[in-house]
Amino acid sequence: MKTLNIVTRKARDNFNEYVVVDRGQAYENERRYVSATANRISIAGGEWFWGHYFCTLDQAVEHFNGR
Repeated sequence: MKTLNIVTRKARDNFNEYVVVDRGQAYENERRYVSATANRISIAGGEWFWGHYFCTLDQAVEHFNGR
């Protein structure tokens, strides 16, 4: 099972949450960071089910904070 590297999170509703995920150094030259929607089921599987991808953590956190 894959583990998500969740940088920050906050509740969206009673079941879902918003997260910022660092996809790791393998994605350094791509869109490493994701501002996404997830829930207990998707996180348990090491996944999110919807997200926007960003090159920098600052960009991902800015998007996350605007949600």
